[in-house]
Amino acid sequence: MDGPVGRAEEGAHHASASARVWASVRALCASTVHTVPVTGVAAAVMTDAGHAVRVHATDEVAARLDEVQFELGEGPAREAFGNGYPVLMADIGDPATAGRWPAFTHAAREAGAAAVFAFPLHLGAIQVGALLMYRTEPGELDPAAFAEALRIADSITYVLVNLVGPTLGEPDRSAMAAHDTDPDGEGPMGVLIEPDDTMYRAVVHQAAGMLSAQLGVSLDEALARLRAHAFAEGESLTDVARAVVTRTLRLGR
Repeated sequence: MDGPVGRAEEGAHHASASARVWASVRALCASTVHTVPVTGVAAAVMTDAGHAVRVHATDEVAARLDEVQFELGEGPAREAFGNGYPVLMADIGDPATAGRWPAFTHAAREAGAAAVFAFPLHLGAIQVGALLMYRTEPGELDPAAFAEALRIADSITYVLVNLVGPTLGEPDRSAMAAHDTDPDGEGPMGVLIEPDDTMYRAVVHQAAGMLSAQLGVSLDEALARLRAHAFAEGESLTDVARAVVTRTLRLGR
């Protein structure tokens, strides 16, 4: 139906579907800590370029682990998403494990995580994101727990693909790369995300967009430069992004 009434009905349907996505993923994440021996869980929608939107985190530590990977552009969830297989870190204090992602491992230990397990959210050729689990004591997932984690990851993938819609399967998701959030606090393709995460992701990608225009580089390279500057100066990615947006910091070529 065209006109204001039709647009209102379409908007209401969209909001309802978004709410169902968020509620379903939230419930599945909550159930994970009861059915799998982990402390917390975070689910995120991702793109190949390294852009991500957190759909839900069960606690502050899980949210921090997701945030750190976005800031660094690396970590177990990024690898699980990119390669399509689970990444299991039974003891992040193990030197062999710590050397894999030194910066992430340090931040994860500071946050209170001792073991991290990441599972890809894939459905065939459709790449959706990753599911990250952590616990405060080291130790492997036994076969039953591993199987349950895979089942939950599959369920979350199904919810995102079927409730959000077929756009998740499109190979070119440049719109998400440019704008992870919109003014209504929704993520790409209508996935409702946490209010704090909306502001956090938005300022970073706004800064990347500004830097891309200023330097004539791609959004991917602009984001990489923001991360590099934050790492070199020992600052948070969010603070660097805010400085770029407010024009108190200008990054040269």
